Amino acid sequence: MRDVVPPEWFTSGTVRNEVTIIGADGSEHRPDRVIIDGDKVFVLDYKFGAERKESYLWQVRRYINLYRKLGYKKVTGAVWYVPDDEVIYV
Repeated sequence: MRDVVPPEWFTSGTVRNEVTIIGADGSEHRPDRVIIDGDKVFVLDYKFGAERKESYLWQVRRYINLYRKLGYKKVTGAVWYVPDDEVIYV
């Protein structure tokens, strides 16, 4: 069963597309889309290939942790496999 892509991913909050986050170690990370709505942050990474990799989920988890370190408490995320319209929440 496919998840439905929520319309609020495109209609609410402040959206940041491919904005670099610098980690404490100086590493650079660039999530595809970040939606900030009040005290909530949602991190979304797009994938366009058919291959499903655990590393994609870890990548979103890393982004989530970076936003938590920036002081946001309510941070969630997902990987969206666009061609199949499949969403995997992290």
